[in-house]
Amino acid sequence: MKDTETSKILSFSLLALVFFGASLIITSFPLLTLPLERSLNISHSLAGLLYTILLAANSLGKFVESFAADHYGRELFVRYPGFLMVLGMIGFAFSPSYWSISLFIFIAGLGQGLFIPAGFAAVSSLFPERRGKFVGLYDAIFPLSALGAYGIVRISNLLGGWRYTAGLIGVFLFLASIVFYFLYRSPGREGKTDTKEAFSPSRKIARALKEAKNCPVFLQMVTLIIPVSIFALGVQNFIPAYVVKGRGFTEGFGNIVYVAFMGLVIVGKTLSGGVVDRKGFRWTFLFQVGLVLLGLILFSQVPGLWALALGIFLIAPSRGGLYTVMHANLLDSAPAESVDLLYGLFAVSLTVFGAVGPSLLGTLIDNIGFRWSFLVFIFVIMTTIPVIFYVGSSNSPVKDDVS
Repeated sequence: MKDTETSKILSFSLLALVFFGASLIITSFPLLTLPLERSLNISHSLAGLLYTILLAANSLGKFVESFAADHYGRELFVRYPGFLMVLGMIGFAFSPSYWSISLFIFIAGLGQGLFIPAGFAAVSSLFPERRGKFVGLYDAIFPLSALGAYGIVRISNLLGGWRYTAGLIGVFLFLASIVFYFLYRSPGREGKTDTKEAFSPSRKIARALKEAKNCPVFLQMVTLIIPVSIFALGVQNFIPAYVVKGRGFTEGFGNIVYVAFMGLVIVGKTLSGGVVDRKGFRWTFLFQVGLVLLGLILFSQVPGLWALALGIFLIAPSRGGLYTVMHANLLDSAPAESVDLLYGLFAVSLTVFGAVGPSLLGTLIDNIGFRWSFLVFIFVIMTTIPVIFYVGSSNSPVKDDVS
């Protein structure tokens, strides 16, 4: 029986509910960096390593889902990973040591990675004629969850600290997962194949590598995503810590700056899609890199509240926009028969390389301080400039002939 519009909206809402909880795990983490450092008496590098573990597990989950969903069925990966995230966050809340926290963070991140790509695919299947609208709405949940994370952290501070943040997110995910389990109705068989012979990880990996090798634009976008993800996730994780320890403001103000940053990311994602259609990929990307560089210099090297505020205003929308224009260029340029596979590999690459950022920046901060560490990251993002000129002059179908 064909799903009614009401049942589709209900299924979308349930997916969004679990995705909001999954997003809370990531967007709350920068707000927990300072409390974890104080409570566990750990360095910036070890705090950054926790975020790296979360992102690495997320990447592993995405990789597993991308190669197994068509055999075991996508519904398996939307219906059950929420409970894995619950286990991770509740374990995180009660963990007595840094290393046990690391284990449960890994479990939570693995659940995230298994759910997130399957959730996007499910939303796409629910609304094939309005895919752009609903995928866009769904994607906006991630940065919006930063506001929810801020509220949970505020409540947790009144209750007693960071353990309550992890516990409240775990409780939210438990309730969301229970409701989802009983009420969600999938749009069909969710891509499940009929034969076991169809599932061959070695063949799938070989095909993926072949498709990637034969698509220059994919290789170029991955080359760009390495410095962009290292920069974006490294800086994003240490914004509250820098505002407090590097600038001397209160922890509450640092948390507000982080939430404002994530809100401006939404603005950048929203505006960049239209700009790249009119101006082409290369010039849109270069313009945003220029804004990031100027913003990062103001944010980290120039004293004064005005420089901090203007730096955030320049960095955040451009950080969101850089991802959007790379996504758009890959989706527009990759062969139609390979676009799903290549985009999935690109999404995994984004998280894998992004996982380097928090540990790298944390280690630099421990050894050379905030100011010089951010200066290193300025050079990291500058490495995209020679690459983008190669992209523009290559034979890949980059749209830069738009007037």
